[in-house]
Amino acid sequence: MRLLRLRVEQLRRFREPVEIRDLEPGINLFAGPNESGKSTLVRAIRAAFFERFKSSGAGDLQPWGDTSAAPSVELEFEWQGVHWKLSKRFLRQKRCDLEIGTRRFNGDEAEEKLAELLGYQFPGKGPSKAQHWGVPGLLWIEQGEGQALSDSVAHAGPYLKSALGESLGDLASSAGDALIARVEAERAKLLTASTGRPTGEYAEILRQHEDAVARLTTLDRDIAAYRQQVDRLAELRRLRGEDEGRPWETYRRQAAEAQTKLTEVQGWRQARAHEAQDLEHCVASQQHGRDQQAAYARQHQELEQRVRERDATGLRITELQADRPRIDAQVEQAQAVYRTAEARLTTARR
Repeated sequence: MRLLRLRVEQLRRFREPVEIRDLEPGINLFAGPNESGKSTLVRAIRAAFFERFKSSGAGDLQPWGDTSAAPSVELEFEWQGVHWKLSKRFLRQKRCDLEIGTRRFNGDEAEEKLAELLGYQFPGKGPSKAQHWGVPGLLWIEQGEGQALSDSVAHAGPYLKSALGESLGDLASSAGDALIARVEAERAKLLTASTGRPTGEYAEILRQHEDAVARLTTLDRDIAAYRQQVDRLAELRRLRGEDEGRPWETYRRQAAEAQTKLTEVQGWRQARAHEAQDLEHCVASQQHGRDQQAAYARQHQELEQRVRERDATGLRITELQADRPRIDAQVEQAQAVYRTAEARLTTARR
């Protein structure tokens, strides 16, 4: 399966629509600070696949303090060469729509079709759990839940046994534990348990390998130097044979070579001066970029503070609005008392 597009709305921190398009094949990396919504996106994908749209167990998808929100998730993906589009809305105006190529499904039929083709099942009621996810559940390992992989394997066991044979039972049994212990013991002979660094025979072999590589490098360097000396000797003998009759031509040739080298050196100096200027410009640009980055960081902090103040103000407004009927009742009661007192005063004056 390859995800192509994700869109969420009114889901946890994403009250406004957020859409991610053009996901690449393989691994797509989402980076951001804490509480920026990375886990929320993963939860949205998981809810789209595993949660029934009618389930009340999706209450954690609702934005905080907004009981009227209707969290929605829309996914587009490819499965076995066919384009799929899945849309779900939870809690309010619940619905589920599924498009598989040119075919369309709605409601419970859409969810059952999705579960049937992808190999898992939905719960009869309540939130979805590991025992309902089957083999796809093995692909959803959340942060801090890696130690619970054995439970997911147990729930997916019947299908895995039919596909892989009875060897899966050995892996999940005490014999599998013994095999794991044996592998760990053999590994401890080669790598340290705490840092994973080579030890014992493995470390000695690596050290011998490094020594052999160093000796080989030295020998290669000596051979190259010897060959250069042999070539230089042959060149000197050839030059000597040519210069025995006309030695002045050798000096003229050397002078021309020296002039050529001098020209090259002057060119290098000019290039170095240009590179030094470019380096100064790069350093200045880098400092400017750092200043902008610091300014952006301050603006981001100010924005977060304003968001927190806005949320606090919204909460206070909600509380005051909830208390308004009581205050209006007190005002009406006070006005009635005032009118009664005014009538009595008028009577007394008469």
